[in-house]
Amino acid sequence: MFCCPVILSEIVQIIHKLPQNKAPGNDNINSKMLKEISDTISGPLTYIFNVSFTTGLVPDLLKIAKIVPI
Repeated sequence: MFCCPVILSEIVQIIHKLPQNKAPGNDNINSKMLKEISDTISGPLTYIFNVSFTTGLVPDLLKIAKIVPI
């Protein structure tokens, strides 16, 4: 499987499109907080995603999901 590298502006754009009325993830960081710090975290996230795409390895902490039945 091949994934195209992502660029910083894509990450920022995706973060700003996140809905604000959704529950936070396993890390308890909500989308409002992500939007406020998007300029700071977009660089490291871009690096992590591109290394993951290049090596084919995904960090274990990114594989965790919180699923709550309704």
